[in-house]
Amino acid sequence: MEKDFEQLLREKIETFFNMHLLIRGDFDTLSTMVYERTGKTICATTLRRFWGYQELKPSRRTTTHTLNLLSRLVGAKDWKDFQNIYQEEKDGGKASSSFIREDDILDVATLRLGTHVVLTWAPNRRVEIAYKGHDEFCVVASEGSKLNPGDTFLCHQIVKRHPLYCTNLTRGGVVCGDYCCGEQGGVNFIKA
Repeated sequence: MEKDFEQLLREKIETFFNMHLLIRGDFDTLSTMVYERTGKTICATTLRRFWGYQELKPSRRTTTHTLNLLSRLVGAKDWKDFQNIYQEEKDGGKASSSFIREDDILDVATLRLGTHVVLTWAPNRRVEIAYKGHDEFCVVASEGSKLNPGDTFLCHQIVKRHPLYCTNLTRGGVVCGDYCCGEQGGVNFIKA
C-alpha cells in the first residue's frame, strides 16, 4: 500500500511540474525546483532512486524526511497528509481536493491595463474580456454566453478547468449580482 502512494506521489509531482522524469538531467532540474519552491535541498541521486532510475539498495528505503519534503512539494503538509488527501483517489474514486499547477492560474494582479483574455467553456461559449485595473474586467465580445459586451465584473484570479466567479456583474450601470461561468467543467483562458 505504501508503494501505491509512492507511485501516486511521483505522478502528482510530474503533473504539477508538467514534466516526465526520463533522463538523468531531469532529476537535476527537479532538485533545483525543489530548492526554489521549498528552500530545502534534495539530492538528484535521491530523486533518481525514488523514481527507480537508479537502483536502491535492498536494505534501504526512501526516508520519511524525503517523502515529507516531496509531499510538501505538491501542497501537502507531510507524507501522512498526502496519503490522507489522496486515499479516495487511490481507491478509484475522485479526490475531493487537488492542487493547481501554476501554469493553470492567471493572477489578475500581473495583468497590464487593457490586456485582453479569451475565455471558453462548454458548450461552445467564448467571451473576450479586457482588464480595466483593480480586478475589474469589461466584456468586449461574447458568443453563446449570457454575458454581454459592455458588462463589467470583478475577478482576482482565473483558473483553468475551474468555474470563473464574476463578482458584482454590472450591466448598463446596474449591479446584477454575482455570476458563474463554466459551472460544469470550468473555463479555459488565453491572453489575446
